[in-house]
This record gives sequence, C-alpha cells and structure tokens, in this order.
Amino acid sequence: EVTPHFRKILRDVPDDVLNRIFTLLFSSEATRSEGNASILPAARSRRNALSRTCRLVCSQWQIVHDRLVKHLTLRSFPITTPRKLSRKFPYLQSLDVTRCQLCNTRLITISTLTSLQTLEVGRAASEDASFGTTQYISLSPDAIKSLASLTKLTKLDISGCSRVTDGSLASLARLSNLTELNLVRCGLITGVGLRALGELGNLRRLNLAFCSQLCDEYLEVLLVHTNLVSLNLSACLPITNEGVRTLSRLTNLTELNLDRCELVGDAGVSALTSLTALVSLKLGDCYRVTDASLLALSKTPLDSLTHLRIDSCERITDQGLASLCSLSSLKMLGFIGCEEVSDEGIRALTALTSLISLSFGSSEVTDLCLRHVASLRSLNELVLEDCYEITDSGIHELAVLPHLISLDVRGCHKLTPSALSAFDEKKVAITHSIFP
Repeated sequence: EVTPHFRKILRDVPDDVLNRIFTLLFSSEATRSEGNASILPAARSRRNALSRTCRLVCSQWQIVHDRLVKHLTLRSFPITTPRKLSRKFPYLQSLDVTRCQLCNTRLITISTLTSLQTLEVGRAASEDASFGTTQYISLSPDAIKSLASLTKLTKLDISGCSRVTDGSLASLARLSNLTELNLVRCGLITGVGLRALGELGNLRRLNLAFCSQLCDEYLEVLLVHTNLVSLNLSACLPITNEGVRTLSRLTNLTELNLDRCELVGDAGVSALTSLTALVSLKLGDCYRVTDASLLALSKTPLDSLTHLRIDSCERITDQGLASLCSLSSLKMLGFIGCEEVSDEGIRALTALTSLISLSFGSSEVTDLCLRHVASLRSLNELVLEDCYEITDSGIHELAVLPHLISLDVRGCHKLTPSALSAFDEKKVAITHSIFP
C-alpha cells in the first residue's frame, strides 16, 4: 500500500530526478533489445504495459508520468480548461491532433502549451498532398491567430484549415523559430499573406499545395526565404513558366513539387537547371512538358538529382527518356501515363544503373521492355501500371532482380496468378488487379 508519506516524497522529488527514475525503470527491456529490430516493438509494448501497471499503483506516479510526457498523439480531445491542459503536460514538445474533431475553443486551449515545438492539426501531414485528400477543418481566423503564442514551434501543420486568411498568417509570422510550415488547401491565402511570412528567417520547408489563389506575382515574396530547401506548389494552377523562373533564384532548393501546375512547360523547366542542389523534382500532370524539358535537365550538371517524376506528361517520348541517361545519379524515376513511351525508351534507361525505384505505364510497351528492366540489378521497387501488352512470359524476366521487394502490376490484364506466384519464394510484395 502506498502511504501518504511516500506520496509526499514523490511530490517533493524534482521532475528531472523522477524522469531519470522512469527512464531506468521502463527502458531496460528496450535497451537489451537494441539492434534487434524484430523484437524491439514487443519489448516496447511490454515496457509500456509495465508503465501503465505501475501508474495504477499510485496516482502520484500517473501525475508524474503525464508531467514528463514530451510527445503525444490524440484520437479524441479531452474536455478540459487551458489551465488544466498546460498543467498536465507542461513539457509537451510534440502534439498530433489530426484525428480529433477540433473546434475553435480546443485550438485556443492548445495554444497554452507553450513548450510545443511541433504541432500537427492538418490532415495532409504525412502524405504527399498533391493527389491525396484533405478533410477541411473549419477553424476561425482568430483561433488560428492564437497559435502565435507557441513561440517555440519549429513545425506547424494546419493543412485543410480552409478559413486561414492573410491576417492569420501575419500573426503566425511571430513564430520566428519555424522551420517547417504546411498550408495545404488553405485556399484564401494570397501574396499578402506570403509577404507576412517573410519574417520567418529560419523557414526551410514550405507546403502550399492546392492554394489556388497563388500566382506568378506572389512568388516573388518567397525569395526572402534564402534557407528554403523544400517547396510544394502542386495544383497551384495559376503558376506559369514566369513564376518558375522566379523560383529558380531559390538556389538552396533541394525538393520542388510542381505536380498539376498545368501552365508550366519547357521554358519553366529549363529555368530550373540553375538549381544545382536539386535532389527531387516532381512535374506530374504538367501536360505542356515535352522532351525538350528532359533534354535541358540532361545538359546541366544536376549531379544531386536522384528523384524525378513526370507522370502523365503525355508529350514525353522515347527520345526524351533517352536524354536522361546522362543523369547517372537518378535513383527514382516515374513516368506512369506517358503513352508515347515504348520498349525503345525503356531500353535507353538501362544506362541508369543506380535506379532503385522505377514506375511506368504505357500501352505501347511489351514483354521486350522487361528484358531491359531486368538489367537494372539495383531495383527495389517496380511499378508497371496499365501495361496492357505485358504477359507471363515477360514477367518471368524479372526473376533475376536480386533486390526486388515490391512489384505493382495493376492494370496488366494479360498476367495470370501462376506467373506472379513465382515471386513468392523471393518474398516480393505483389500488388495487382483482381483476376477474373
């Protein structure tokens, strides 16, 4: 039985000492399991169960445990006052409430957690928002403004908060420690709001996907963010080649997403060749992009470019793919929906020996292309989407790939289950359409 005297002792012990006690008490199994990934989750589960049991013995232990929590994901939001929440979790550094039903009052309550460094409110935090879905969240501009009190924040995700205004962003500009900001589908934002964000001198990652009012003239204000390394402008439909030329002055960019920017074409892509630090470039559904864009990329020393996606760029042909052979650093290449690509274009890619992920789909490719793919011995992941002419004979060619772990053949209707069963022994994860 826990005596009142012992409870008093616990109350008097400094938090840092109690933190050390909990660390030693509940991490022993995880420490013994370190280096063995297969049993580490089980060890953590046993440790968490032990922790819960111990907290049931003494309510003071429960209080101490909550007080020392630093990372929290909520599935439902407790009905509590701001004072109670901040007192319960005074050291909380990371909070994820993307699965909660938020209202203005609850968001204002969150703004009292002044130790927060990461806050995820939006629904598109963990996915590439270009093609995903985002559930809109109706939070008032004043509720968003209340987050300005969280001055230690380094990451803020308010994706899907459809009522975020330029005035809201002006308030958030006081978060001078922010390095990452996600504003996916915040459709009321204009250049006025972006200009207010100019005070965020530490900003490195900015996601403005589906912010439909952003146009070329507003992109000028982004140039003050000289530390920016990642920028997502997917589905910002008004952006044209002129806007992309502006972005080419952000010379520290390593990741740029222009998916669904339908007015961007060869002139814009050619301007991007000045971004010599670029690691990842996405141009999916930019139907004005042609072989000339790929030729421009290949003639520039983009030695750091490892990821390139040109899905549904329907004007790309075999000639354009052949020009990519000089980009020897490419590790991931995707061109699903490029219907002008044939076996000859796939054959040209055999020079890209560093590829670990390849995705394509065209009704023009046949079994012959898989013979060429089989020479890419570093491949881990292969997607063959809607390659209608590929048969069992061609798929057998892939059996020689020693590192293949994932194979997607959805829409390849001529394949049979027996052909894919050959990959079972290799433990390759197969994704396919439902066979008749």
